[in-house]
Amino acid sequence: MTFEQAERLKQIPPYLFVRLEKLSAEKRAAGWDMIDFGIGDPDLPTPGCIVDAMREEAGVNENQKYSSSAGEKDLRVAVAKWYKKRFKVDVDPDTQVCVTIGSKEAIFNIAQAFVNPGETIVAPSPGYPVYSGAATVFNEARCVKVPLKAEKGWLLDVDECPKGARMLYLNYPNNPTGATCDLEYLKKVYGWCKENGT
Repeated sequence: MTFEQAERLKQIPPYLFVRLEKLSAEKRAAGWDMIDFGIGDPDLPTPGCIVDAMREEAGVNENQKYSSSAGEKDLRVAVAKWYKKRFKVDVDPDTQVCVTIGSKEAIFNIAQAFVNPGETIVAPSPGYPVYSGAATVFNEARCVKVPLKAEKGWLLDVDECPKGARMLYLNYPNNPTGATCDLEYLKKVYGWCKENGT
């Protein structure tokens, strides 16, 4: 028996790193000597003090149950303290910190929380595939990819973004370009978002 995939699932493009892994395996099998610039898997061992602490904590019964759905309180408090120290902002660990299993889950969830069907999400191109993939498709939203250009320092040009977009994804230092931005640029993007209800 076969099961037909939902139309929204068919709209998600193949995951970039699956394609890259396949191409890489083919080239290695053909004898190519390659340096892998794909997924950022560290090639150095985890420091022994971290491994030792993990071994010790794995044996503690308290650590072998499901954690709070909101994330462990100690972790949320530590995140809030880090934001205070790093950015000089107060963050409420109970209402303003959301613990996820990684960036993909957070990106997907934020779109679920704020984007309605038919609304527009702006994503940089090149950019993290989840911006224009599942986060858009499962929200029945429209994704507009705005090209990052070398002559503009790989900064997203808000003048090329559609007005009235519901959400704009932005990350700096940028992945994959490595570009950074300054505070003036972020203020400009913030001003554009505020003016356009994004």
